[in-house]
Amino acid sequence: MPNIVILGSGMAGFGAAYKFHQEDITPTMYDKNGYHGGHTASFRDSGFIFDQGPHISFTKDTRIQDLFADSVGQMYETMQINLNNYWKGYWPQHPVQLHLH
Repeated sequence: MPNIVILGSGMAGFGAAYKFHQEDITPTMYDKNGYHGGHTASFRDSGFIFDQGPHISFTKDTRIQDLFADSVGQMYETMQINLNNYWKGYWPQHPVQLHLH
């Protein structure tokens, strides 16, 4: 069995670990933080839960949608939203990173 190390326990790290587990390979995962989840982590303070980053996905890739759905036991919610960002005189499409030209 190969020795696989995954650096980072965010969405990409967990996605890689999930794929390896489907192939009966158990990777070792490391993260620089004392918690897992990367930008999708949450923390509690004074009885409230705060999100580190977005818990949403705009992917149209059914493999990624299935990965997310499987990771929460098919217990998730979808909704249609209107999300707009205004940047330097225009409204870029999502994902914004691909449309900042």
